[in-house]
Amino acid sequence: RRGLAVPRDLALVGFGDLDFAAWSTPSLSTIRPPRREIGLAVADHLLRRIDDPSTGPMTIDVGFELVPRAST
Repeated sequence: RRGLAVPRDLALVGFGDLDFAAWSTPSLSTIRPPRREIGLAVADHLLRRIDDPSTGPMTIDVGFELVPRAST
């Protein structure tokens, strides 16, 4: 409605690399998180908390991948 063109006037980046991102027009650049590694880290931490309730919060950096497409 504002007459902006992607990516000429505005660059867009999504998160999660959902299926529609590659098929939208223009295709959406996205951040792809490592889903499996996140799940494994969460499960491991939950099991540790069950074994030892005094285990505190953790910060785990599992990284990410930038998937450049036509929207940037």
